[in-house]
Amino acid sequence: MARLKAKRKQQTQSAGSETTKLIRKTRQATRKRYTAEEKIRIVMEGVRGEEPVSAICRREGIHSNMYYRWLKSFMEAGKERLKGEETRGATRNEVKELKLENQQLKELVAELSVENVVLKKKVSFDSTEQAHGIPTDLGKREGRDYATGEQVATECQRDAGRVRSSPFDVLFVAAS
Repeated sequence: MARLKAKRKQQTQSAGSETTKLIRKTRQATRKRYTAEEKIRIVMEGVRGEEPVSAICRREGIHSNMYYRWLKSFMEAGKERLKGEETRGATRNEVKELKLENQQLKELVAELSVENVVLKKKVSFDSTEQAHGIPTDLGKREGRDYATGEQVATECQRDAGRVRSSPFDVLFVAAS
């Protein structure tokens, strides 16, 4: 007899746990999920203070703990936003565009830096020529070779038709 009672008790408990699991699953599947806009609206109603929080929670069908959890999240997000610590996620296209622009700017800076170095060397060389009174270019800047009297292309005229593919081409032009 004792065995029969123990067996019935065990069957009742297992049936009860299955029922409890079914009820829990049903509640989870049918519970209301609030959007961010709805949560903000509910929290703002409570912050305004026109109506007690308990009345708002009753009307919306939420527990007061849920309201206060949303309020805390809302306040923390606002605090982070005011600190300026929020990072904005860039889209894939924006990242590609920024990388391309960054590469182009790096190339431009490299080209300008090389040109700047070449020009500085040329200016220091020209000032040395003028200081000693030695005209080594023999009029090539004006496009005329004084020795033969012929018209010659200046470095600038030779470079005008050439497209530079890299910043280092400037060095080769200056060296020629």
